[in-house]
Order: sequence, then structure tokens, then C-alpha cells
Amino acid sequence: MSAELQYDMNLSSRELDVLHWMAQGRSNAGIADMLDLSQETVGTYVKRIFAKLDVFDRTSAVMKGVMRGLVIASDPNVEAAAQQRRARSKRA
Repeated sequence: MSAELQYDMNLSSRELDVLHWMAQGRSNAGIADMLDLSQETVGTYVKRIFAKLDVFDRTSAVMKGVMRGLVIASDPNVEAAAQQRRARSKRA
């Protein structure tokens, strides 16, 4: 298995919900309001998403989520950036 595929992309349905709202630019507080969760619970989901996607920040999580088809970018700039990263990774 390649190094890139060694992380666990099996996000739970709730983690996918959180990733979706992260892609919409929502803060943990905003996501907590949307999903009727505490901010601490959302923070835990965000940490799990980071671990499973092998990233260290929200932007990278969203980008990897878009690149892997885990989340659909509603912002054309996000999709364009994801396409550029895919193209660069194919060249590498």
C-alpha cells in the first residue's frame, strides 16, 4: 500500500457532516449550532478528521476531502485548487 493510502479515510457519517460544514467555511461554533452538538464534540470530530486524512489544518482537510470525493466543493475556487493539487500529485 502506498504511503498516501496508509491513513484511514473511513470517516463516519458525523465526521463527513463536520467536513461538509468545514468546506462551507463554518467555525467549530457554527458547526456545533448546525448539528446541535457542543463545540467540544465538534473539536473532537475535527481532530479525528485530521488524523484520518493525515492533515494538520482545516484547509488541508477540506482540500483532501474534495480531492478524494468525500465532500463536494460549492465554491468554484476550492474545486479549482483541488484540481491543481491533483494535477501536481500526478506529475510527482
